[in-house]
Amino acid sequence: MPNWCSNVLRAIGSKGEIDRLLEKAQGHGVAWPEGPADECARRKLLLDLNRFVPMPSEIVTAGYVNADTWCQQNWGTRTNVYPGTKRERICDYEVQFLFDTAWSPPRAVVVAMADQFPSLILELGYSELGMGFAGTLICVNGVVVLDEWYPYSIEDVPTVVTDDPGVEARLENVEDL
Repeated sequence: MPNWCSNVLRAIGSKGEIDRLLEKAQGHGVAWPEGPADECARRKLLLDLNRFVPMPSEIVTAGYVNADTWCQQNWGTRTNVYPGTKRERICDYEVQFLFDTAWSPPRAVVVAMADQFPSLILELGYSELGMGFAGTLICVNGVVVLDEWYPYSIEDVPTVVTDDPGVEARLENVEDL
């Protein structure tokens, strides 16, 4: 089981380009010949990496186990997005995807998206607490303008629960239910 990398991808642009992005983003993952090899296979995905950087048929034919290296090199992550992706249309000109990937963010796919949708501003924010890193990738006019990562740990996560003095009382009430 992988460590999960949490990702937020935001796209800003004209209504027409956002609509076109949303249409292209939906897919069903990679249909592996030996059957569903992971939770993504043959499920409808709101954000399907394979729609932006298609896996070559010879890799699909070779099988899921052999695809890890290709995925890492061409998507930036070992597998497609986890099926629990959330999509929020902020307004006609902005959409946001919240999703998880295995071990690392799909930076290479976002760069490919920027090339395919150069009029959109794309911003990917990510964090992977298990491996201790986070970062940001921003593309404008089809060009990467910011690509940075930095060490990140659980100590960097806001301590909302421990900083709120009323949490213990509310948790006691939950236990009573």
